Amino acid sequence: VYALEQLDGGDREALARRYAAPSDGDEAVAAVLRLLDAAGAREASMTAARAWSDAALDALDGIELVADRRAELAALAAFVVERTG
Repeated sequence: VYALEQLDGGDREALARRYAAPSDGDEAVAAVLRLLDAAGAREASMTAARAWSDAALDALDGIELVADRRAELAALAAFVVERTG
């Protein structure tokens, strides 16, 4: 959705066609990834993931939690965000 909002004309139409059609294999996936990169979708999703992770960790500050458990949750959040990047 983000990429469709960011791309112009032909690229937007190409991405919409790719999403509407069944996958044609590796080449089709590569074409979609190129369009997503052109739209800045990966960077935008990583920024959003980091923001949600930070907000979740900030929410932990408001509850009583053993320090070791908070550290484990922080490590898990970092792993999930960085693993997807």
